[in-house]
Amino acid sequence: MDFTAPAEVRFHHFFGTQGLVIALGRCSEPTETRYDDIMVKLIVFGATGFAGGEVIRVALKSPEVTQVTAVARRSLENATNDPRLKVLIHNNFEDYNTLSEEFRTHDAVIWALGGKVSDFPSIEEATKVTHTYATRALESIKEARGGSTPPFHFCYLSGMGADRTESQHFFFEKASRYLKGRTEKDLLTIVDGNTHPSLRLIMHRPGGILDTTSEGMRSRLRHGLSRVMRPYFIENKLVAGSLLHTATHGSQKDTLENADMIERGGLFLSSIGLQ
Repeated sequence: MDFTAPAEVRFHHFFGTQGLVIALGRCSEPTETRYDDIMVKLIVFGATGFAGGEVIRVALKSPEVTQVTAVARRSLENATNDPRLKVLIHNNFEDYNTLSEEFRTHDAVIWALGGKVSDFPSIEEATKVTHTYATRALESIKEARGGSTPPFHFCYLSGMGADRTESQHFFFEKASRYLKGRTEKDLLTIVDGNTHPSLRLIMHRPGGILDTTSEGMRSRLRHGLSRVMRPYFIENKLVAGSLLHTATHGSQKDTLENADMIERGGLFLSSIGLQ
């Protein structure tokens, strides 16, 4: 493996690549557009983090996004003055009663909270942030939305290799893959296996997330990754683009793998002149 990307490229590796099977082809499944003239109000969880912060940046460059409500424990660093951005300080991520009005008046949630189990001080803390916070949020959205239409999109940032059966054998980050898989499974249960009339759950499973902040770094990254390894990585802006594409246009698939995310992210970024 000739991964020789420069040291200044930020690398957020979800679960590694051992034992994974990746679809290398392009995503041919049509998207589901909900509106003739798409105008979407988004809620973003995890806006102070690596992926969530990029979602905010990219979302505010899209004319389809009329409002971005960032839910966080603290104010956003280097927050833009864009009037479409609203920051809600929220401290209890196990109780969302105070957000019921936002859940009723917005069109989608992008969930970018959580990470590898090894990022947390204990498995209990990882479970609370990754599983409990997300499932309680979706339960609260389900209660607040009732049977309203069109479907509210819950776009969940999971990770490559998430195992809903919690039975596969992995050499590393097994706990992370099991926890993300359990969270996916329980989120699907809340929306009745994605048959719920007013909620649509879309899981995104990125590989290693890379932040390349200049064309020169992107070029070196492309040359630094072998063809074998390249499908296991994704640029952070493509992660944001994929999440925003499904938040605004929906998806007939409920689980998008890394290759799907690269394509959809590219489509969204191209549509707003960022690709």
